[in-house]
Amino acid sequence: MKTLIALTLVCGLSNANAGFMSGNKLLQLHTNDTATAIGYVMGVHDAGDGKTFCTPDAASAGQLTDVVIQAIQRSPNVRHMSAATLIAAALYQEWPCKATKSKDLI
Repeated sequence: MKTLIALTLVCGLSNANAGFMSGNKLLQLHTNDTATAIGYVMGVHDAGDGKTFCTPDAASAGQLTDVVIQAIQRSPNVRHMSAATLIAAALYQEWPCKATKSKDLI
């Protein structure tokens, strides 16, 4: 499995400042307040869609959030990192804008 550093470079993001929300906090939020977690994921989605990743038009907010949560759950070694970085990475892995996608990013 590639490191998240490589993924961060692919997504064009920096984890120099972990910011307000970590992957751990996002998982906890998703358990306690799913609607707020979905809103956070959609905010990152709206900022990066068409640039960092290209999600299908028919994808629902719940579907996007499921992809993100599952990716973070599969990678406990990076959960301390910025949730925004992890969200963008998960969406890029699932729906890259290029014809080919990198494997095993998170």
